[in-house]
Order: sequence, then structure tokens, then C-alpha cells
Amino acid sequence: MNVSRALLAGHVPSTAVVTVGGPDGDQLHGLLRAEGLAVRAVPVAGRTRSNVTIAEPGGVVTKLNEPGAALTGAELG
Repeated sequence: MNVSRALLAGHVPSTAVVTVGGPDGDQLHGLLRAEGLAVRAVPVAGRTRSNVTIAEPGGVVTKLNEPGAALTGAELG
């Protein structure tokens, strides 16, 4: 997703393949499409994880990344 966003900024076409699950996955899919990103959403049973970045005025950045749900064999295939 991040690579596709960078390519979009450089006017290079790509398609982001993103696993989406639950309301957060629906929201992520909608936000990416609203940016104009081509998205191939892959529905999964687990919920989409959240990541938070805290940027302090002095330039210190802290990232809080939730673990993602494990994908089933069917979701991987």
C-alpha cells in the first residue's frame, strides 16, 4: 500500500493488494480509493490492524503497530 501510494505521487500506475477485514478494513479500503489508489481488496476473517504514528515537534517519531491477525490457508491461496 505504501509503495503504491508513493508510485501514485510520481504518476506511476500500480495496484495495491490489501487484506481487509471488519469495519477498519472497509474504512481503509474507502480511504485508499478516495486517494485515487487502485486497490485489490482481499477480504479476510480477521480485522484489519491499526498503526499509529506520534510525531513530536522536535522530530522524534514513535510508531505503535498492532499485530495483524494470522491469515488462513484459504486466504493465502
